[in-house]
Amino acid sequence: MGKLCPRNRFKEFHKYWKLVKFGEYFKIIMGQSPSSKNYINNNEYNVLVQGNADIKNGHINPRIFTTEITKLSKKMK
Repeated sequence: MGKLCPRNRFKEFHKYWKLVKFGEYFKIIMGQSPSSKNYINNNEYNVLVQGNADIKNGHINPRIFTTEITKLSKKMK
């Protein structure tokens, strides 16, 4: 397993990382994809997570962006 204290950090963050399940902190909501006419190849817009193709080793791997928001993750804690 990797290190629990990264070399590059936000100055406000001083504690070690801990391994948790994504679902413990966010509610995952499926469905209601935006229209493909609103897909854009510009990372200044919203990341579109479509499924396993966009998640690698537990991390979001942005491929597609969109100007249309249909669902947002909800912070649980």
